[in-house]
Amino acid sequence: MPTAEDVGKNPQSPADPLACRAKVDQGRAYRKEHEYSRARAALGPVVLRCADPDVRARALYLLAQLESMAGRPTAPLWEALARKFPQSYLADDALFNQAMALRRTGDFEGERALLRRLVDEHLDSDLRGEALFRLFWSLYGEGKPRPGLVYLDQLAAHPDPEGGEEERARYWRARALLEAQPADTDAARAAAREAARADLVWLVEERPLTYYGLLARSRFAEVAPEQAQKIEAKQTQLLARALGESGKVPLHGGALARDPHLLAAIELLRMGLRLEAARELAAVDRSPARNAGDDGQEPLALLAELYARAADFRSAHALVRSELRPLLRRPASPLALRVASLAYPLAFREHISRVSQSAAVPPDLLQALMREESALDPRALSATGALGLTQVMPSTARMIARKLRIQGYQTARLYDPETNIRIGGAYLGELYARFQHPALALASYNAGPTTVAGWIKARGSLPLDAFVEEIPLEETRGYVKRCLRSFAAYQFLYGNGLGMPQLGQKLAHRDLPRL
Repeated sequence: MPTAEDVGKNPQSPADPLACRAKVDQGRAYRKEHEYSRARAALGPVVLRCADPDVRARALYLLAQLESMAGRPTAPLWEALARKFPQSYLADDALFNQAMALRRTGDFEGERALLRRLVDEHLDSDLRGEALFRLFWSLYGEGKPRPGLVYLDQLAAHPDPEGGEEERARYWRARALLEAQPADTDAARAAAREAARADLVWLVEERPLTYYGLLARSRFAEVAPEQAQKIEAKQTQLLARALGESGKVPLHGGALARDPHLLAAIELLRMGLRLEAARELAAVDRSPARNAGDDGQEPLALLAELYARAADFRSAHALVRSELRPLLRRPASPLALRVASLAYPLAFREHISRVSQSAAVPPDLLQALMREESALDPRALSATGALGLTQVMPSTARMIARKLRIQGYQTARLYDPETNIRIGGAYLGELYARFQHPALALASYNAGPTTVAGWIKARGSLPLDAFVEEIPLEETRGYVKRCLRSFAAYQFLYGNGLGMPQLGQKLAHRDLPRL
């Protein structure tokens, strides 16, 4: 394992550049398969013997992540990455992760100093928003939530076309305000509680299909149960009415009505030629609809629906995400709910229902995982070799296939939706049985059960919302939030009157059975 001193040295006899890049890819693949020792063995020589600074930086980044997952000290490695490769696109990541490493040692002052450097020196970094939140989170961890509110206010005003930063800021502002401070007067405590209530209501009403909207619904039910019940009854009624109307209202082509590719796709769908129709849809010029403002939303929704009818769920999902995302924030109108159902389709539901029953997992959880893993594309192949709808790794799939006694199993069968869902669903079921909570099962699907067990040992007493924010891997932290958002969306859209989705804040007991 390379040390921080090794990073500062230039290799005397550089290895073959092509072999260096191959080793980095190999290390990344081993990490995805949770073969961490083999990943370290592949990446270590790259840091020691390769000359390309970009390749060395990437290898060091992955190695530092592996050390973090193992619970070992990583601050010197992150500092070495930032110092040795200041021009690397990973320099801001190194600064951020060094701050996180200092936090885990209890050095909150050092953490905040590094985060302020990132905010001040890396003006174009995509981590600036995260750094602002972490400045609040550092103070929150020290029991000083109120002084940290200034950073949440900056975060809420941070440019973010998707609106996620404001949602996060509002949720944690409410959480901070609900924690009474010793110096608060009765009037100050009442004002803080009312401000928190306003933020939670905004999230519940305006952002129901988001991760923080899901968390806010549970918190608001604790703070104001009677008002929460009234809002839920109103939302359920509006949802039922809008869903009833959304399927009845035809979608019009509008600005795209005369596009020859759109017209050809419709005729091909009538003939049952779905693959050919999808190709025509890909050739449609969307610019007239984009230029039409709000009037262009319906034609774009029609295009997404035609993609879904052609069984190209990936393209339908991508179109909604890139062109119609504002409608997903508050799906109260028939058109918005129509778009939401395209963004969260019940694809392969028959297979999912059957597998989820045998695997003892909620079907909406498996559906959400598939949506986030592959965008519901049966032919999806990741850079690390994960395959199919559930993006299961070949080695994991072989292990599960043996347990399921699938006759004649071969890796190529992971492209078959039924086989892939059966294997991925069974693996998720094992993790769900072990960890007893959707968030923990999802985290272990992404980072591995051994890693998550270590996180639970260190931080399992935290409530769900704080535990997720404390996940040390950015990839896994974001993955859990996205999957839980999709989980909530499926429950919201297809709950059949069972009420608005909620998620328990209490995590499983620390004494977890092994697989």
